[in-house]
Amino acid sequence: MIFDGLDEIDNRIGREHAAALYRQLLEIIPRATWEADAKRGAADWAVLPTRIVVTCRAHFFRSLAEEQSTLAVSDRGGLALRRSIQTLRMAPLSLDRIRELFRKSLGEAEGDRAFETIRSVHDLPGLARRPIMARYIGEMAGELIERRERGEVINIATIYDTLFEKALERDSEKVPLLTKGDRVDILKALALHLHAVKVGDLAIEDLERWFDAFASNHAGIQLIVRGATSRALLQTELRNASFLIRVQEDRFVFAHYLTGPGLPEGQTLRGSPTMEEKISRKPYSPEFRERAVGLFLEHRPEYASEVAALRALAGKLGCSPDSLRVW
Repeated sequence: MIFDGLDEIDNRIGREHAAALYRQLLEIIPRATWEADAKRGAADWAVLPTRIVVTCRAHFFRSLAEEQSTLAVSDRGGLALRRSIQTLRMAPLSLDRIRELFRKSLGEAEGDRAFETIRSVHDLPGLARRPIMARYIGEMAGELIERRERGEVINIATIYDTLFEKALERDSEKVPLLTKGDRVDILKALALHLHAVKVGDLAIEDLERWFDAFASNHAGIQLIVRGATSRALLQTELRNASFLIRVQEDRFVFAHYLTGPGLPEGQTLRGSPTMEEKISRKPYSPEFRERAVGLFLEHRPEYASEVAALRALAGKLGCSPDSLRVW
C-alpha cells in the first residue's frame, strides 16, 4: 500500500496532524502482528506480507531529529515499532541512471541523444542528479537537441528559467497558501540574504527568523498570516520549496547554484558574479582538478550528503567546496 506525499498533507493540516495521520496508517497492520514482530525483533513477512510505503520530501521535517522521532514511532502502549520500520532515502542519480531514465522515457536512440546533449552543457548533468530535475530536463530534451543541431549555444542559464517555472508549477499543484509570485519573491530575497551574510546555508531557526522578518514586509503574505497555525504552515511551505533542501542535521541550502529568474544579470542564487566565473580564475591545474574529482567520486558514499562530502574533501585538498562542486 503506497501513500505518496505526506509533505503535501502537511502543507494543508500541519505537521502534528500529518504525524497523527502517519500513525493511523500504521494501524492498517493489526496490533497482534506488531507485537509478534517486536518479540522476534524483526518482521515476519510470511505471516503478513503487507507492506506500507509512505513518501515525503526529507525537508518536510525541520531537522533529522524531528524526522526520526516522527517515523520511528511508539504507540501509547509503549510498543516499539522502529524495528519493523525502515527509512530509505532516494540518492542523487548517477550518470548511468540518468542515461537509463532517458532511454526508458524517450526510447534508446532518442534517450542516448538527449543524454549526450546534456553532458555537453556545463553543470547540467549535476542538476539532473536530482530526480525531479532529470524528469524536467528529459521533457525538454527534444527542444535541446534541435537547438544544438541548429548550432545554437546552449548553457545552463538559457534553460534555467524553464526549469524554475516547472518547479514552481509543480509546487502550485499542491494548492499552497503561497502564490507562485510569492515563492519567486521569497527565493530571490533569500538568495540575496545568503549573499549578503556570506553563508551558503542556514540553520532552521535562522531560516525561520529570516522568513518571519521577510513576511512582515510582504503585503501578500501578510494577508495570509493569521496566527501561529498559518505561520507554521507557511514555514513548512518554505522548507518544501523545490529549490531548497535540508543537509546535515538541520541546515537548509539552495539545491543548486544557478541564475535565478528576476535577479540582476550575472547574479546567482548565492551571489554575483557566477560562482563558475570566480572559480575559473583560480590557478588549479587540470591534473589537480581531475585528481580532486576522482577523490570525491571515490569517497562520496562515506558521507551523509553531497554537501558534507564537498566540505570534508575540499578541506583535505586545500580548495573550496564550491571549486570542487563546479569541477
